Amino acid sequence: MSDQKGLLLALMEPPPAVTEEFHAWYDTEHIPQRHAVPGFVTALRFVCTEGWPKYAALYDLDSASVLDGAEYRAIGGENLSPWSKRIGARVTGQWRFGGTQIYPGSAVTGERGVPACLLLVRWRNAEPGWKNLVVQGLKANFEGRRGVLQTRAFEAEDKGGVEFLGLVEATLPLNRAELDLDAFGDCARGIDCINVYAPYWSRAAS
Repeated sequence: MSDQKGLLLALMEPPPAVTEEFHAWYDTEHIPQRHAVPGFVTALRFVCTEGWPKYAALYDLDSASVLDGAEYRAIGGENLSPWSKRIGARVTGQWRFGGTQIYPGSAVTGERGVPACLLLVRWRNAEPGWKNLVVQGLKANFEGRRGVLQTRAFEAEDKGGVEFLGLVEATLPLNRAELDLDAFGDCARGIDCINVYAPYWSRAAS
């Protein structure tokens, strides 16, 4: 087993007419189905308070290789359920990230306390040489800051390119306008999304 944890993250937003079914699908089929796959450590949902699209699903993995395993392939890709295919055809803003935790390496969502706020910073069509700049910029912005529980960075290959993702968990609200872009150096020009999220609570959990 790799010392580096993996991550699967999905962003999407349903049209108003499909919202109720969207939540029913996520809460009763999609999340439980994936959480049951060996190597899936967490299965969490978040709702966007600043940015777009509105909903995020986050799964910590034992390693990114879990996404290549037979158990996951059996429920993903061409093997998605009819319900998943129907919902997927209706949502907008759909984006999927599956990658490896490059900093600190083995942290899991919520292990330092339940986050009241999650900030996401995304780099698509990035340059491989930005890896250290991404980590340094996230650390400079958030480590040691009041209310911040932990800061993580992830890397994924995408169609021959590379993507980076930063996730910051906090007990206090984080304002994306306060992000110091200068701390990221040259890679600041590659940031294409800064979203802020709160935990999503299903009806069953409330």
